[in-house]
Amino acid sequence: MSEKRWDQALDQLRASFVYLIDGGNARAQVILKYTILASLLAKSAVDQMQTNEAKVYARDPQIEGMANLKSAIEKNDIKTVQRVLADTNLNLLGDPFIATYLEDLLRGVRLTAL
Repeated sequence: MSEKRWDQALDQLRASFVYLIDGGNARAQVILKYTILASLLAKSAVDQMQTNEAKVYARDPQIEGMANLKSAIEKNDIKTVQRVLADTNLNLLGDPFIATYLEDLLRGVRLTAL
């Protein structure tokens, strides 16, 4: 991710997520958040939430927040993007990893909106 190779990062995060799910590791939820982020940055057409492994976390508030963020970005709905990011209950901005790549994500949204 730090090299902005979004597609490669997405592949690695996806593989990590599946590995953690198979091992029953609780960090799988966090990696799913990052997989969704990488998917957005890579502009992937694949919906990460439609996989059987990800459906386990569909009701998790942070995962729902990332799904809402993804939906808003795909619709170019900047107001919803800002609302999801500002939601203190989700605290997506409190995650240092997400915060690191937020500007890259928002730049793409802003350019598309223009």
